[in-house]
Amino acid sequence: MAEARPSGPRVVARDTVVLGGLNFLASLTSFGFQWAMARLLAPGDYADLFAVLALFAVLSVPSQLLLPIGTRITSLAVVARGRSAALEVLRRAIVRGGLVGLVAWIVVAATSGAIEFLLGTDNRPAIIWLGCAVAIAFVVPYTKALLTGLRAFLLLGASNLVDGALRAGIGVGLVALGFGVAGGMAASALSGIVGVLVVVIAAPYIARATTEAPVETPPDASGMSAHVRVGLLSLSLAILMNVDVLVVRHFFDDANASLYAASALVGRIVLFASAPAAQVVLPHIIRQVAAREPFTRTFAVTAAFTMLISGGAALIIVVAPEFVFQIIFADRYVPDPPLVWAYTLVGSLLALLTLLTYFHIGAGTLRVWLVLVPLSIACAVTLWLQHETLTAVAWTLDAFLGAGVIAMLGWAVMVLRRDRAGGGRQPAEAGTRRS
Repeated sequence: MAEARPSGPRVVARDTVVLGGLNFLASLTSFGFQWAMARLLAPGDYADLFAVLALFAVLSVPSQLLLPIGTRITSLAVVARGRSAALEVLRRAIVRGGLVGLVAWIVVAATSGAIEFLLGTDNRPAIIWLGCAVAIAFVVPYTKALLTGLRAFLLLGASNLVDGALRAGIGVGLVALGFGVAGGMAASALSGIVGVLVVVIAAPYIARATTEAPVETPPDASGMSAHVRVGLLSLSLAILMNVDVLVVRHFFDDANASLYAASALVGRIVLFASAPAAQVVLPHIIRQVAAREPFTRTFAVTAAFTMLISGGAALIIVVAPEFVFQIIFADRYVPDPPLVWAYTLVGSLLALLTLLTYFHIGAGTLRVWLVLVPLSIACAVTLWLQHETLTAVAWTLDAFLGAGVIAMLGWAVMVLRRDRAGGGRQPAEAGTRRS
């Protein structure tokens, strides 16, 4: 029988590199999808697709909440009862998620007229496929949570790569066949279905591949209250990541909305490039807190990766925005440097805020929702009321994200000081029980 996988700074660094490398390839396929859509669709259709995809991210927020919640539940189950316990979590979650997803699809179809008005489009088939994608999105997070909770980051990265390749291939094929925006949206749903089936079939083999020795004192999952707070944190992140695109699509014309969408795609390269560090840190911090091990070095490693990768990506974009736009969009969009610079900062701040949020979830300091929830609501209201120019929208978002990073970082420093003072042997309330 294989030995239990260790957890520490070196392992975190290795997992971050593995997941980061595979996710980089997956990101290339995702950008390939966006690149193809930007070239195959007219500017107005591309703006419609980007807005529908942004609305997809918002409508699937409940499902996005399930990824950190599911990862937390799976990680705690593995820590307390071993890796086979994760399969029990997956089986129950897929049934519940599938039923909720079906209801969500029906609701989206029933309100498709209102959604068309919100987005300023008349593409009903794209809205129907949006509902299908939302339904699948209630199941996908559980499969990814299983792999993350098991710390099977090689398999997680491979699944992300396959999903991205399928999405790009299906999307290009359907759009080329004349299905337009609906074809681009259908790609997200169909690739998600295939990804779920693959993980479900492979899950028993994955769980048996290694063992996990339970900790001496099983952690307390803190019940429903903790899950709600994790959900609120994820909801706040989702709002901050998508509300600006929806506001711009609603208030600006096709040309401006599509330019903002293109600038947002470029600026979010920074976020996508550094995202693996946040995903890796969550199950490792949960394991270390439960085992009463110090986790300061683990956080330092992931923070270093995040700043190095996001800083490098941001530098390339800021120095050569024309070059980046030319690679992605050819001559379809001419970059507006001030807007690109502002949104590159958005991507950098989102990367840091995501890392800090996942760290706090892993460390059990869930009261940070008192910072992030009001911040996201205030940001959404401000953007809806004040949106004079595209650049002003981006800088307003920067201001709120910067405030969030400062507050979350200050809270993290206090947690790390307690960790260093306790030498890793903190009371349970400082880790899994505190909410």
